Amino acid sequence: MSDKRPKGAFQAPILCSNSFGSGIYLNTDGSVRLDDSFATVARVVRNQNGEWITSLIGLDNVLIQTDNLEVVTAIQESLTEGSNLGLIRRILQLLFQSCHWNICHIPREENQKADRLAKLAHLDSQG
Repeated sequence: MSDKRPKGAFQAPILCSNSFGSGIYLNTDGSVRLDDSFATVARVVRNQNGEWITSLIGLDNVLIQTDNLEVVTAIQESLTEGSNLGLIRRILQLLFQSCHWNICHIPREENQKADRLAKLAHLDSQG
């Protein structure tokens, strides 16, 4: 079955579940160390079988999952209303250049791998 959507097309929001099908799952999380404001971001990319993928290059049909409801809301609302935030506009610009995608909120418990990776980067930065 051929997908006629243009590159970078956003799908209407779907329920965040494991029934996404043959797409790619991108879990993302961030962490900020309070004593010096050092920030990190981590991502975990998996296929529909839960197997890790090391790169997003050339992949399509990506479901972005995060436990940050504010981020999901800001991105989804900016699709219809626009955004005054340069960071949100840049995120959308990158997404629309690369793949068919969707973003949804998941409970923190379902985002533990990305959370641990983001926190692990703090340990690495301390030398």
